[in-house]
Amino acid sequence: MSSSVERLNGWIAMIAWFSENGGTIAVLILLVAILVMAARKIINDRKSGKSGCGGCCCGCPMGGECHNQHRSG
Repeated sequence: MSSSVERLNGWIAMIAWFSENGGTIAVLILLVAILVMAARKIINDRKSGKSGCGGCCCGCPMGGECHNQHRSG
């Protein structure tokens, strides 16, 4: 009998913990979702050949190398 009471108390404690920390859990889930979407966007952009740079090569050490096809055409 005490086993079922202990189990019930455990469930009550878990539900209380979730109700106390529900806002934090929701924000965490939202942030993880945003990070996953950003990572998917970056990966899809890389697979489709889009560059990660903005196109301004004035301060880039590889400025003369990555956009040669645009300058010579």
